[in-house]
Parts: sequence; C-alpha cells; structure tokens
Amino acid sequence: MQDLLGYEGKVCVVTGSASGMGKATCELLIKLGAKVYGMDRNELVIDGMEKFIATDLSNKQSIDSAFAQLPDKIDCFFGVAGLSGAKTSYWTTFTVNFIANKYMTEQYLEKRMDRGGAIVYVTSCGGLMWEKWQKEYKKVMKCKTWDEMVAFMKKVSPKDGVGGMAYTLAHGSYPSVICEIPEWNGTVIRLVSRNRDDIIKLSELVRRAWVCYNNKELGIIAEDENGVHNAISPTVLKTARGYEMNIILRSNITSEKYPDGVFHAHPEYHAIKKESIGLIEAQGLFILPGRLEEKLKVIGRYVEQKLPLPPQFAAYNVLYDAAVKCGGEYALQSALGIICAEILKNTAVFKDNRHTIEFLNGLGFNK
Repeated sequence: MQDLLGYEGKVCVVTGSASGMGKATCELLIKLGAKVYGMDRNELVIDGMEKFIATDLSNKQSIDSAFAQLPDKIDCFFGVAGLSGAKTSYWTTFTVNFIANKYMTEQYLEKRMDRGGAIVYVTSCGGLMWEKWQKEYKKVMKCKTWDEMVAFMKKVSPKDGVGGMAYTLAHGSYPSVICEIPEWNGTVIRLVSRNRDDIIKLSELVRRAWVCYNNKELGIIAEDENGVHNAISPTVLKTARGYEMNIILRSNITSEKYPDGVFHAHPEYHAIKKESIGLIEAQGLFILPGRLEEKLKVIGRYVEQKLPLPPQFAAYNVLYDAAVKCGGEYALQSALGIICAEILKNTAVFKDNRHTIEFLNGLGFNK
C-alpha cells in the first residue's frame, strides 16, 4: 500500500483499538509502516502492532499507567474509543468521551508531540443527548485538571446509577453470575458471567417466569382469549467481563384506553412514533420514521421564529412545546430526545425498579 500521508516509521497511538473503526485504523496504519500502539479495555493484539495496553478511559489511574508504557515521543494520536450512552450512564459516557480526551491531550500529548504532530478525536462529546449539555461542555473546557472536571460535571450531570446500574443482585445457585438492572428507560435485566452455561440457565429461568407473569395492577396479563402477550427480546455481547445477556421484558397486551398496546408508544406521541419499537430503540438508539423529515423542518422553523404552530400541525404540539421549553440552537433535537425517552418509558412493563426487584426476588435473586 502506497504511503501518501507519510506514516512510515511514525509512532501512532489508537484508542478503541480492539474493535470497529479503532481496529481498522490500527490495521491500516500497520500496513502503511507505522509503529502502532493500541489502547482498549478489551484485549486484542493485532499482528504487527508494537504494543497493546489494556486501558479503561473512565479511570484516571488507568490512563496514567497506559501513558507510562507509551513512547516519550508520539507523532499521531487517534482517539477512536467512545460510548453511545445507550448502555452506560451519562457520567461514564461523558468521562470516556470528553474528560479522558481532554485530560490525555493536555496532560500528555501536548508534551510528547513535536510541531507537525496530529491529534484526532472522532467520538461524540457525551454520547446520546450531547446537544442538551453544550453550555456545560463549554464551561468544563476551562477546568485545568481531571479532578476539576469531575467536580464540575458532578454538579450539573444527571443523577443516574453508578456505571449506569440502578441495582446489582446475585443468585445463590449461580455465584458466577451478576444480575444488573441497567438505567434504561425500558425494563431490562442484565446477566453477566464468564460461565456460558450459567448465563443460559438463568436467562431461561427469567424467560419462563416472565411469559407466565401476571400483575393486573400494573396492566400485565400473560395470556387471555387473544393469546399469549408476554415475551422477551434478548441480546448478548462478549466483553471484558465475559458474556452480557440483556433481557428486555415485553408485553403486547392492549386495552380500551390503549388499543395499540398498553406498553407501546402512547397516543400523544403517535405523530412522532406509532411504528413498532424494536431492539434498536429499546437499547436507546432511536430510529424515527422517514415521514417526519419534512415536517420536522417546518416545525423547526416555527420554533426558531418563535411562532405558534398552525392548526394542521396540532398533532405535533407536544414536540413544539418541548422544543420551546428546551430553547437554544438545538431545541428541536433536544425535544425529540426527551420525547423518544418518554416513548421508551411507555414500553417499560415495570415503571418502578422496585417491581423489577420483586420479580427477580421471586426467582431467587437478592441484593
């Protein structure tokens, strides 16, 4: 491969090197003759890589340890590692995507790079809902140290669970498995273990219990004359912690008030999303229907000009009102994010984590 950009012999550091764009960047740089150092929380040594360094970008000590193992002179730095925020707390997402990058740049890269060196970051500032926190991002840029950034953002960031987890439980018969209730808008049970068989057995235990679970006070009816209503949507990942099984509890029960589904987008949001809520949406990566594209442009202009919506757009008043309340350059995007989160809350079979815990307690899980 022809090295048009002059990477041959250059010391290049890549974060997020174990997968996706980070891995592809490493492979390309190696082909171009660069001396490549990879940093990632998941271990993957690529052929031709000078060194892989296990690094947790949410942890300052881990970053300091990594740079102690890197060369004193760095030519290029590719900050590819990042979190979407779909499966992690706001705090963890912001730390990895913003605080870590600012810290590495100011503490290490500016001192180890000669004139002509290059630093590239491709991650979002703070994952999902980044636009909502722009004022805070501008202010945190003035902080000089990691501790100052942490102290400032803890004052203004959402109060979610540690590491995105509301609760952590265990099962006495399966000590290798950690059961977590993530801070997702839907109802999700996460099982984590390096033991594949234990994950399978406990996942099946949860599935069997859910498909026949009834709670009329919460509107959950497992089966009636119209058929079976309870089901699960499972996804599994293999991470540094082992296997992570996310089990989303679902119900397609309907009622007179909610003929499209008690646990579906409620009528006030149908103008935005009446279509089915799939796995992608359930995990926080919301896909809006194409029919909205032109309407959002029109609504955006009314919001920007501070004009009321005309009668033919009455179905979108909930979006317009939210955008006006949000204000700012990205008012409409922020409002959409808020409404999408509310739609996902509509899909939650347990609106309160106490009910999720009660369900799990009945299966032998305890704190």
